[in-house]
Amino acid sequence: MELRDKFREEGVRPLIEYREFQPIGHAYNARIDGHRYRQQAMCATVFSTIKRTLV
Repeated sequence: MELRDKFREEGVRPLIEYREFQPIGHAYNARIDGHRYRQQAMCATVFSTIKRTLV
């Protein structure tokens, strides 16, 4: 949470989903922009693929 708060102070909106243990987690995840989240997921996939092929 501290890292998220620090980013928010800088005007950065997080794309990392919350763990959904409470209803507030579901609400936060519902507000995540789907298009940008898919871009983040694609970047993670690309980095994972590069890491597996080079290591």
